[in-house]
Amino acid sequence: MSLSLSTRTYTVIRSKEDNSSISLTLAAPIIHAENLYLQTWGSSFVLANLLHKLEDQLPFTKPRTKTEDDPENTSTITIDVLELGAGTGLVGLSAASILRSSLGRNGAVVLTDLPTIVPSLVDNIKLNEELVGGGTVLCGSLDWNTPNQLVLFTRTGDGEDGNSLTTLTPENKALLIVAADTMYTEDHPRLLSRTIFTWCVLDIYP
Repeated sequence: MSLSLSTRTYTVIRSKEDNSSISLTLAAPIIHAENLYLQTWGSSFVLANLLHKLEDQLPFTKPRTKTEDDPENTSTITIDVLELGAGTGLVGLSAASILRSSLGRNGAVVLTDLPTIVPSLVDNIKLNEELVGGGTVLCGSLDWNTPNQLVLFTRTGDGEDGNSLTTLTPENKALLIVAADTMYTEDHPRLLSRTIFTWCVLDIYP
């Protein structure tokens, strides 16, 4: 990320009980996808400020199937929160910080958008590493036209950046899906709903 790239700080409610808040620093380079330029939409800020209300309500635990080859299931990425159409990542990064104590063991917060947007998500995760306090925050591209495939951004041991194809399995499904201001064509309601049903765990809620 260029050091000259301008950033903006957003203050988000952490808890109403003690009037605490968090401050996220986000960059929005001049890039676009589907004829829209990258920016932090007002609805993302509104949703981020509602997340604290979920902390004591969500069942962020689910059974995970153990196998003989991997008895502790350490190789499986368990998604606790999946953000669709993440943009600059305000909602997903807020969830990673605010809902951290409610997240399941080895659970990750995964921010997704179209491939051209992913580099900006990488930068904003880096900018807010201390805020998420060691929690697992990943990002990648998820095309709603092919919702069963998520391409995760990865970093190898030698510091090289790249992508790895992660295909949908029951263990990859998310406990919570968040999205803000993601529908702006006639096809989006159908595509978004299909993507949500593909990725959301539906059998843990009463």
